[in-house]
Amino acid sequence: MANKKFRLVDAILSVITVVFVAEAAAPAAAIGNSQFFWWIFLIIAFLLPYGLVVSELGTTYDDEGGLYDWVRRAFGDKWGSRVSWYYWI
Repeated sequence: MANKKFRLVDAILSVITVVFVAEAAAPAAAIGNSQFFWWIFLIIAFLLPYGLVVSELGTTYDDEGGLYDWVRRAFGDKWGSRVSWYYWI
C-alpha cells in the first residue's frame, strides 16, 4: 500500500459517495425516473467543468491552492476573503 495514487475511478467513486448520501436518496426517489436525466445534466453542466477548472488551477500554482489563493492572486485580499466566505456559506 506504499504506492497510493488518486485515480479516475477514485474520483468518480468520491463524487458518487458525496452526491448520493442518505439525505439525497429520498428526494431523488420521489422525483422518479426523470432523476437520471437531471443527474447526468448536472454532472455534465456543473461537476465536469468545475473539476476541470479546479484541476487546472491546482496544477498551475505552487501555493497550497484553494479558492482563496486563486482569487487573492487575481483580485486582491479583499475579494479573496469575500469569495472564500461566500463559498462556505
